[in-house]
Amino acid sequence: MKILITGGNGRIGSYLLEHSFKQDNVLVVGKGYIPQYENTNHQFNELDLLDKKAFANIFAQFTPEKVIHLAGIMGANCESDELLCKSINIGITKSVTELALKNGTKQIVFASTSAVYEQAPYPVTESEAVNPVSIYGKTKLAAERILQDYASIDCKVTILRMFNVYGPGLADSLINKLQESALKGPVTLIDPDIFIRDYVHMHDIAKVYESAIRNLQQNDCEIINVCTGIPLSTSELLKLLKAKGYNIKYQVSHKLSEQSYSCGSAQKLSELYKIKPLPVSEYV
Repeated sequence: MKILITGGNGRIGSYLLEHSFKQDNVLVVGKGYIPQYENTNHQFNELDLLDKKAFANIFAQFTPEKVIHLAGIMGANCESDELLCKSINIGITKSVTELALKNGTKQIVFASTSAVYEQAPYPVTESEAVNPVSIYGKTKLAAERILQDYASIDCKVTILRMFNVYGPGLADSLINKLQESALKGPVTLIDPDIFIRDYVHMHDIAKVYESAIRNLQQNDCEIINVCTGIPLSTSELLKLLKAKGYNIKYQVSHKLSEQSYSCGSAQKLSELYKIKPLPVSEYV
């Protein structure tokens, strides 16, 4: 199968290429250092995806059957430069969608985020209200809507709303920071008793992307939470890591006036792909 991956040189993309799609003809496009793997089916093209002409030429030459669209900008970079965030998260998504339709691509799998949801004190389903607060969440939701508008029987769309991802290479993940705090210094934790998240390991993320590409999708567009469905407070996370033998260094900051809760329902993921991501206790 011919698969084009945008942003495949990022943290999730690098893990995917190392652990998945080994028998496929994969073209990775994006900026920055691109890891070299032994799999000769993987091709790499260092390209600024904002260069529409160059991207269009590469896309047309390769004519992918499927696209995994990972390219994006997140975190502090989004909040500090809204125009750049919009040009990458929304603009490149529009280019990917238009090129996919023009070149006969059959499916786009899009990396979205739980940040599109309105905060709720329970595990949210894919039909819950969306009301992003951050610029990152707003641009990802705008990108989702572009893809939904273009989705059809000829080019199906799979939107994967990932929750808190951790694992190899994810130095910014809270779990990774805590695991390394004895060496790198204390981590500042915001109200650990009421800061609650749904943590999903990179290994399960990779399984979901592979399933999204392999499975025959019935609907023109599917939105799927990628999560465990298990809410975990930072206090519970600390207790778990300490029980596993980690020497955790941290300091507490009290900033929240109420509970901060983000957890997804994993029911649809289980039903469609027969995947049940494992809890943190199984990986740390």
